[in-house]
Formats: sequence, C-alpha cells, structure tokens
Amino acid sequence: AFPQYENIWSRHTFWGGPAEYRLWLEQDKRIIAHLGFAKRDIKVGNDEVVITGIGAVATHPDLQERGVGKHLFAELRKTLLEQFPVDFAFLECREAVIGFYEKAGFTLYRQTTYCFHPGKQAWIYDEGAKMVMPIGKPLEMWNANGLIDLRGMPW
Repeated sequence: AFPQYENIWSRHTFWGGPAEYRLWLEQDKRIIAHLGFAKRDIKVGNDEVVITGIGAVATHPDLQERGVGKHLFAELRKTLLEQFPVDFAFLECREAVIGFYEKAGFTLYRQTTYCFHPGKQAWIYDEGAKMVMPIGKPLEMWNANGLIDLRGMPW
C-alpha cells in the first residue's frame, strides 16, 4: 500500500512504537486492510488520558476508496469497546489523508505532540495533524488546547 516507503516496510512491520495488537480484514483468504494499535497512558495538557495509538494503517491499493478503511475503523471501535477500555483512539497523519480519517469517524486537531522520534533518535515537538476518535469518553472531554505528551514513540 506504500510503495514509496518500501525500504521501511521491507525491514519492519511498524515505524514507531511497536503494535501490541493488529487488526486486519480478509477477503478471499487474503489480507485487504490492516492497522496496528497499542494502549498507552498519555498526558494532554494537565489531563491523564488512556488512548490506543494507531499506526501502520493500510488498505490494499486495488480496494482503496471503496469503504474498506472505514469498515476497518468500525471494527477497531467495536474491538476497543468490547475488549480494551480506552478513552480515545489516536493517530497522527499526513495532510493528504485527513479526509480519509474524518470519514472513518476521527476529528482533526491542530495540537503539538511531544514524542520520541525513532528516525532522529531524539525527543521532538511535532506540529502535524492529530486525529482523535471517541471511544470510552465523549469527544468534548478531549483537551483541544493542551500539549499531547505521548510518553514514547508515535505509532
């Protein structure tokens, strides 16, 4: 799904923090969509928040723009509600895919993240797009003005 990043994905199954769990969709005995996720306690402003951080989101190129990704996130939400009590699902993304995540139920936030960057091997402040999906708490409880301290690597 990411030919421009083949050098990364041929050596690793994750970019940042490793996924504790993986969720995928199958069709005709082949994987058509995938994501990894991990539960983590973070801090947003002065609030302690339990999230599942999401990474390695991919849909088979032949099936993109057909609702497969939206279905994948519906399955994630169901899985989190039933098995993994968290307040919110969280991810960071490129500007080009914000609309995809919004269609899947995420809300865009423009907040700074403090995290450990695996490529730079340093703690950084990141201004990129942040996407939040309410799971165990309503979206209104997300602190939209606070620094997001991931207390580790992004996913």
